[in-house]
This record gives sequence, C-alpha cells and structure tokens, in this order.
Amino acid sequence: MKKSLFFIMILLLVFCLFGCKEEEEEINFSNELLFKVTNTPIDMTEKYKEYTLNIEIYNDGKAVIFGSDFDTWYGNSEIPIFETEVEPEEIQTAKDMIIEKNIMNFPENIGNKDDIAGNEKYLYVYTDKGELKTGGVSPSNKRFLNVYEYIYRLVAEEAVTYTTNLEELQKNEISLILAKGLKVCNSEDQLLFDETDIEAFEKAEVIKEAEYATDTDILFEEAVDNLNKEKYYNIIIKLDKESTVKLEKDTIKCDKSPKIYNFYVDGSFKGIIVADAPLYDGRLKICIELNENEANDLIEEWSERIVKEDEEK
Repeated sequence: MKKSLFFIMILLLVFCLFGCKEEEEEINFSNELLFKVTNTPIDMTEKYKEYTLNIEIYNDGKAVIFGSDFDTWYGNSEIPIFETEVEPEEIQTAKDMIIEKNIMNFPENIGNKDDIAGNEKYLYVYTDKGELKTGGVSPSNKRFLNVYEYIYRLVAEEAVTYTTNLEELQKNEISLILAKGLKVCNSEDQLLFDETDIEAFEKAEVIKEAEYATDTDILFEEAVDNLNKEKYYNIIIKLDKESTVKLEKDTIKCDKSPKIYNFYVDGSFKGIIVADAPLYDGRLKICIELNENEANDLIEEWSERIVKEDEEK
C-alpha cells in the first residue's frame, strides 16, 4: 500500500514538473507582424456592411486597419488602408496576456457552432513557429475575449472612424451607380442587375376582379362582362441566362420569406417587384398599372436603353 502511494506521488510530481515546464515554454514572437484581430458581421441586412475589419499590430508599433472580403465592393478605387501607432508598453502587455491566458494552446474554432448570425471574431498570433488562429462565431471564452478586446481597444477610436468613412464611401458609390441606367436592386437598394443583364421587356395582361356595388348589378349580364374585362398591364423584365441563375439562387426561399426588389431608371424609382416564390425563368414583374399604350411606350423606351448599352460595348 505504501509502495503504491509512493508511486502515485512520484507520478503526480513528474506530471506537475512537466506541466509547469510546458506553461513556461518561451514564446518567440515575430519581429514583424505580431497580432491581428478580425471582425466579420454575418447575415447583415445591408450588404455593403458585410466585410471583414482587420487590425494588424506590428513589432515596431505600427497598426494597420483595413477592410477585406467584401460581399460587394462598390468603390471605384482601391479599398482604403489606415495606419496609426501604438506604444511599446501596450504591445508588451498584449504579449504578456497571450502568455498568461495560454492562448497559444487554443484550438482554431472556439465559437458557438449553433449561431448562424452575429459576428465572427478571430485572433491571429505570429511567432517563429508560424501563425496561430483562434476564434469563431460569437466566441464566449473569457480568456480569448480579454486578449481580443485589449488588442482591439488599442485602436478602437481609429477603427470606428475607419468603418464609418468606409461605409459612407460605399453608400455614396451606390447612389452614383443608381443615378444612371436601368437598375434592379434589393430592398436595401443594393444593385443586383442593370441594363447589361436585361435581355428584353415584355408586357403582361392583368384582369381585375369584378366588384359589384349592389345585387342589381349581377342581374345585368352585359355589365358584369364589362367589369370582368377591365384590365391593365404590368411590365416584365426578362433577364439573360447568367442573371437568371443568379435570380433563382436569390429567390430560392421566397415561398417562405418573400423578397421585395426596386426598379430604377436613371435614379428615379419606377416600381417594386415582389418575389413570393422561387423565380426560375428570369422574369421579374414590375408592379405598376398601365394601359396598353403606356406599357408599349415604356417597353420601347427602355428597350432602346438596352440596345444603346450593347452598342457602347
């Protein structure tokens, strides 16, 4: 019994010594890029806000803030980059926290696997052994968040200014895009299709339901027939093959959650398009009531815009 107890104590001592040695193992941080934190919103309503914000901290104190992985980049220039500086003491504190919180032994995915929305946050640490990446969707690990938030706060004010300016740039570019030509946008006015994606315009006849003011009206067959024949026209946008595939993917769940699209001509709103079922044929019906002559005139006018766009190519 005593021998067994002695043997167990020896094993515990060896384990303790080995564990302490592992925790005290020296970490040789990179001489250039030290840390990076990223933040990516998921499933944003406004698509221009769907991108990854990156903050890089270098060994010499340089801090770089930039966006990447945009759902759509609407700017007509390169994505802006902002540089600032942090203090050496702040960098050392971040290093100490990484060691203290044992971040180098974290797995890559520590996020909440059940979350399908929120923010995807990652922390990258660079050493002589390469890159460590850890984080995920809405991570809740306190040690991770302590380090992540400390590094973010080093340039938090500059990061907020950067994102505000970047999103304003995106919105301005969207306005310029909408100001010319034929545009089909989602409900947040993010461009989906333009005149280069439209193959043709068609008119669709719509019969209005008869509404009877009194029972007497029903007695007059001729009056009823005339009411039933009251009609108007919608205009159909027919997309090309490539855009039809894109539209099908965008409307695949519309039987459960309908979508609204907006149609613009030279920045002027012309009507909404309602998709309450998947659209497989590339046809979008603009919900405007026109008589036959009005429909024909608009089809002729808008079709000429497509021809002109083709000629410019």
